[in-house]
Amino acid sequence: MKYTSRTLIALAALSPAVMALDVKDDDLKLGLKLQLQVRAEKSWAASRSGSAYSAAESASVAGSEADQVDFYIRRARIGFAGTWKGAYKFAYLLRNDNQDKATNSTASRTPQTHYAFIERIIKQEDLGIEHGIRAGLDYAWFNGTSAVFSSSSFLFPTERATGAMLAPRGTGVGYKLNSKMVQFGFDVQNNTGDSVAVASDGVTGGNEGLFYGTRLQIIPFDSAEKGHMKPVESFLGKDGTGVMISSEFGVNQFDNTSATNTTTTKGYGFELLAHADAITFLAEWRQTVANYDNQATPDRVNVATAYLFQIGYAIPWGDEVIEPAFRWTRLNSISQASESSEYGTSEFGGSGYSYDVGINYYLHGNSNKFQLAWQHWRSEGGTTPSLGGDGSLGAAIQGSNARADIVRAQWQISF
Repeated sequence: MKYTSRTLIALAALSPAVMALDVKDDDLKLGLKLQLQVRAEKSWAASRSGSAYSAAESASVAGSEADQVDFYIRRARIGFAGTWKGAYKFAYLLRNDNQDKATNSTASRTPQTHYAFIERIIKQEDLGIEHGIRAGLDYAWFNGTSAVFSSSSFLFPTERATGAMLAPRGTGVGYKLNSKMVQFGFDVQNNTGDSVAVASDGVTGGNEGLFYGTRLQIIPFDSAEKGHMKPVESFLGKDGTGVMISSEFGVNQFDNTSATNTTTTKGYGFELLAHADAITFLAEWRQTVANYDNQATPDRVNVATAYLFQIGYAIPWGDEVIEPAFRWTRLNSISQASESSEYGTSEFGGSGYSYDVGINYYLHGNSNKFQLAWQHWRSEGGTTPSLGGDGSLGAAIQGSNARADIVRAQWQISF
């Protein structure tokens, strides 16, 4: 029928009696997408001087202890995704993350577009290959924590520390090849600090570069005939074994960060994901190399490196699943010196060491789950407070006694 798609969309939008999560006809398939994560957080932390510190507010506190509990909305995302004639994909998603979290710019509850893209799908069914050509605003298929592993599948309430190391989300184009054993992708986007402001002309006279990134995933072993290995932090105890190895390289070129400075950052990453029935194991190494080209000060280079591994063991409990988990992380954001960092505005802490222990209760898989986790973080204990926008080190200060113990409880609904 000529007007089937339009009629279905109108009914789904206007009539609660017939509203469904999905509408479709011979040409159009359209589905609602929603992710909500509600969090309660309690921290026992210290600043570099050893005084009381609030991890949720990234600030020292006057009393002997931070807030009793901090409540906020970690994820609030809603939109739609669909296909047209089986050959085109499209999606639009709004986000309003970290509502009421004092350290985040979105605490004011102002929504913004998270992604909006169109993709052409070309299938070679005789070869078992699918090609995708995408254009729009989206994450580059680069940096597993940030863009490849869905945050709805995270093993802990917090993302991995590697997610902050060159993780572009911008407007551009990308290509991806999918097959059972190999996935490959390439993206070109505006660079992460894209600006045309005269005050940010840098050494290039305002001619900023682009971000280029590529990622390769290889599955050397998969027990399932049709393949089941995919980038998730938990397989929820499902039967099966498999291994996925990922590598990637990206460069964010000529990012003019001031009137005199231009930064080019290269990023490298490797991941090993393994599944063996109840066990899901992930190991990751990531590094960024930032080159600061400055008209007013000497050129500088900074190397940041992160290592981590995590493991979960899923235990069936009737129709539900309980999964205890452990994670270890080492983050070194400044290669030239030992840092005097405090916990900061992230949810994994500044340069230092962290240990996470948690338990997940899956009522309906990742669609409806409750997570409880304890994180212990401690600083490197050095005397360098920060890295300047031109790559210069801040003046040495007192050695850091910063540390944090944080308990987070989070409930997620996602579909």
